[in-house]
Parts: sequence; C-alpha cells; structure tokens
Amino acid sequence: MTSKDIFSINNKNIIISGGNGGIGSRLVKAFISRKAKVISIDKNLIKFKHKNLYSVKFDFLKFNENKKELENYLSKFKKIDVLINCAGVTYPNNSEKYNSDDWNKTMTINATTYFELAQLTVKYMKNLKTSGSIINFTSIGGVLGFPNNPAYSASKGAVQQLTKSLAIDLAKYNIKVNNIVPGYINTPMNHKSWKSKKERNKRSKRTILGRWGKASDLIGPAVFLSSDASNYITGSDLVVDGGWLSKGF
Repeated sequence: MTSKDIFSINNKNIIISGGNGGIGSRLVKAFISRKAKVISIDKNLIKFKHKNLYSVKFDFLKFNENKKELENYLSKFKKIDVLINCAGVTYPNNSEKYNSDDWNKTMTINATTYFELAQLTVKYMKNLKTSGSIINFTSIGGVLGFPNNPAYSASKGAVQQLTKSLAIDLAKYNIKVNNIVPGYINTPMNHKSWKSKKERNKRSKRTILGRWGKASDLIGPAVFLSSDASNYITGSDLVVDGGWLSKGF
C-alpha cells in the first residue's frame, strides 16, 4: 500500500453528527469531495444536495424517540466505517447563576449523545475487514479551566475520558476511538468572541501560531483519523489549537 492509498477515504460510509454546524458542514463537504459517502445527522437538514450525501433530521434531545428511525435508515447501508461526533451547544453563564435546563441540554447533546451514537454505530462496524473509526470532538475547554461555562467544560471533559474507555472496550472489534481537540475556531458558536476585536486579539495572542483556527484546519486531522493511515492510533487526543495548550507564556 502506498502512502497515497493509506490516506484515502474513498467509498467509506461516514456518519457526521452535527453535520449542519460550523465545523460539521465543512467536514461534510470535504469528505464528499474525497469520494466518501456521508450521512449527516442534525436537527436541520443540509440544504445542498449531492449523490453521496444523506441528510437525516435528528433531535439529539430526544434520542430514544428518534433511535429506531435512525436504525432503520442505517440498516440500508452494508457497513458504517466512521462515526464523527461533532454536534455541540454552548450556553455560557456564571457558575453561580447557571440553570439546570442549560446544564442538562449541554450534557445531553455534547456528551450523552456521543455515547449513544457510538453504541448504535458499533454493530454496523463489527464486521469490517478494515478498522472502524470513532472520532469525538472535544475542546481545550475539556482540558483547561475556562470561566463562565461550566456545563460546556464538563461535557467536553467527560467526552475526553469516554473516548479512552470506548477505545479499550471496542479494540476487540478493531475499532479505534480518538479525540480531536480544537482550540478557538472561527465558527458561529464563537461568533461573539470573534466579533469583539479585543477578545479576538486576546485569544490570537494566546496561541503559538498567533491566530484563530478555521474550520478547514480540522479537515486534515479528521481525514487522517478516518483513514487507514491511523490504524495504530486509539485512545488518543489529536490537539488542533494553534499551540494554545503548549504555550507557557
């Protein structure tokens, strides 16, 4: 196998949760352009159409109510090669004022659904001749403490450890499970900070590379972990933060 071949995702069936979001939508287009078949699962359908795109409307807060319909849909595919969990929400607020509804919604969408989709997907990966891959999007907020967003940080920290547990449990099926750990990425979720020149510059200076990330910066890491090039990598964190976590001062 050549180095070019091992990075191929041609003809892989790939589920992307949050496929209509800031990061997810960029991954959907990138994976389709590399001849993968993509199944986007999100609360809203993707507006554009492509022969290799399947857009499924799914309410992550009502997983059990939607589960059977999703299973019926996935059963049409002979196999699922990759699950990418990148659905996410954030409801910033001071810890003392944080309400339980926002906490529960954040934990459900950002963490619990990741586990539930992994459970559901595993049976479609068990019989793969090559390795399956589950990729969970976490955050530098799951590694370091950040103010005024306790549920988001807690949910991402939970996924950080969930990935390691799943990697151990699913290794017997030749399924690798890894995290992609983004830093500050210019997406609608971070629009408020990006719009503020002061906040944008402060975060840029905190990185080694001196800039925010773009959604396109996550394509390479996602393709790598979806491909056979990463067959001996599992339970790992692939940090894509411009050097935020490594910078001392």
